[in-house]
Amino acid sequence: QALPQTADATRFMGQIQTLLSQSGVTLLGVSYGGLTLSSATPIEKGMFTFSMQVQGTFSEINAFLTGLTAFERIAVLNAISITKQTTGGTTMTVAIEGATYFKK
Repeated sequence: QALPQTADATRFMGQIQTLLSQSGVTLLGVSYGGLTLSSATPIEKGMFTFSMQVQGTFSEINAFLTGLTAFERIAVLNAISITKQTTGGTTMTVAIEGATYFKK
């Protein structure tokens, strides 16, 4: 669903995990802003932010970013920072900041 009824962060992270597996990148870290997984205090803003760091080769990173922008769910990528390893390797690290939306 492009715009789910609730935040449904668990499903969103499941989609990220699938994309990680398909692209071959390694997840170094992920965080969510303004997100409480407790049902006692649901989010009411209609969106939540996320940030993640992944690592992989150019082709793996390209596959991951292409898949992320092709999600059925609306996700906006606000910032992408790419750092290449300086030790002569072919690996790079990408930091992503974004947001995803839902109906209230």
